[in-house]
Amino acid sequence: MARPIQFSVRTDDLKPAKLYRLLVDEEYLTGRLRRLGGPNAALVSRQADDTGATVRLRHGISADDLPKAVRSLAPNGIVIDRTETWTRVDDQRYEGVVIAEVEGARVRIDGRMLVEENGIGAQMLGTGTVTARIPLMGGMVEGLVAEEVGKLLNAESRFTLDVIAGRPTD
Repeated sequence: MARPIQFSVRTDDLKPAKLYRLLVDEEYLTGRLRRLGGPNAALVSRQADDTGATVRLRHGISADDLPKAVRSLAPNGIVIDRTETWTRVDDQRYEGVVIAEVEGARVRIDGRMLVEENGIGAQMLGTGTVTARIPLMGGMVEGLVAEEVGKLLNAESRFTLDVIAGRPTD
């Protein structure tokens, strides 16, 4: 059974088009990966303009940072490949799809993102599911991955708000 995840970022300082441009900006993405991406994190590819974007990221999690129950399945840590695809609906709305897969495992995250006006500024809302197709342990792995992804998304949200506010991020 898939596990749900969700997150949100709200800012009164940027309109939707500017928040979208920040989220797909190369400097922002590399800074976020440097701070939160883990070992061997990388911006694999990036294509972006005002109509949409496709961004491929790689995250790493060392074995020491994995929950004990997962370490036996991944003694060398894990690599997560993440693709975000954004489409401009209009100046006030951008829709995104995210797919993340754990390299060498049958774990996948599927999600949807939305950047829209919130009255004063902009907000980004995200929902998704974690699915682990691992016999006998799938439910446990889904729960652990959903918890870790939730922590990462919260940290990415804080990073984004720090960038918007001009606070140091390194």
